[in-house]
Amino acid sequence: HGDVPASDETRYRWASISKPLTSVACARLVARGEFDLEADVRQLVPEFPDNGATIRARDILCHQSGITHYQGARRTWREYEGAHPFEELACGLDLFAESPLRFTPGAQFAYSTHAWTLLGVALERASKKRYHELVRELVLVPAGMKTTEPDFRSRAIAHRSRGYEKDAAGRLLETFEDDIAWKLPGGGWTSTVGDLARFGAALLGPALLDEAQKTLLWSEQRAADGKATGMGLGFALGTLDKDRLISHSGGQRKASTFLALLPEQGLAVAAMCNTEGAPMGELAQAVLRILRARK
Repeated sequence: HGDVPASDETRYRWASISKPLTSVACARLVARGEFDLEADVRQLVPEFPDNGATIRARDILCHQSGITHYQGARRTWREYEGAHPFEELACGLDLFAESPLRFTPGAQFAYSTHAWTLLGVALERASKKRYHELVRELVLVPAGMKTTEPDFRSRAIAHRSRGYEKDAAGRLLETFEDDIAWKLPGGGWTSTVGDLARFGAALLGPALLDEAQKTLLWSEQRAADGKATGMGLGFALGTLDKDRLISHSGGQRKASTFLALLPEQGLAVAAMCNTEGAPMGELAQAVLRILRARK
């Protein structure tokens, strides 16, 4: 920030690429027999209101849960102890739990980051560990990711980047600091770009997922009417020219990010920027084309 240039040590927010991180941890917990994608998450999180419908972890992972996204969310106001209450993930449920479901779970596709907070709490209850400690054990350590951590305001994170946005005239403006602990499973992690690349590389090989788990996460899901959604479980599915493309984008205050994989080519590209709205997806895919042409 200021006069400090970016370096290999600079920490950027992952934004919504946090969702693939959560889905990989989820798949590994499922493989242990400690989590059920098909069970109602309210069995683990009974304080979440009963809307008369079963919400499965699978529904959340493929954005078919019916849980509201930011717009229209009803907040439950209460007093908390401590300066950073949302670092206790279950407190994040207060931001949306009282919102009515937008549709019957499984009926259609509608992106929801809030739903991933509910998934994170369910993973905590199933594993009897804090969500971020579970992710560290199941993903960060086996992938060799040493700079990835929650972007908690209570922590002094070395080399944490400042954030910028462009105004209507195209001028670069510094954005204010904000707390994103409440959406850690869906958009609250931070790391160097090298660690995001390590995550991508680990996804290509056997370090995190076996072939059955990759098929689970990277198979296109359909809504109740049979309509294809372009989503697997926590990953966006598409093509780059004729090659299968597995990806996820991220965008929030202080961040624009993109992770793109061409599994059959053995290629992964991570792109991160501290300017909201920067075209990281275009950059990542352009780099993939260059790398593929060199193979």
